[in-house]
Amino acid sequence: MEGSSSGGTAHTVRLARRLGRPVWAVRWPGAGGLARILEGEGILALDPFSPADLRRLAETLAGLSPPPRRGPIRLDL
Repeated sequence: MEGSSSGGTAHTVRLARRLGRPVWAVRWPGAGGLARILEGEGILALDPFSPADLRRLAETLAGLSPPPRRGPIRLDL
């Protein structure tokens, strides 16, 4: 994520954490120091060019979605 510890992005991250929403950071050169700060606070910070980090992101996202439904979906009209 791009941003500094005092900008609008940081405010959005604080709000998301207060509301219990998942937060991830993306690291890349020139992105600012916010990802590094969040990583120090236990937030998952990923390198978008790392296959291992992309696998971690896919696993994390898969854990957020409900399991697929089995069987027919009944529609009562």
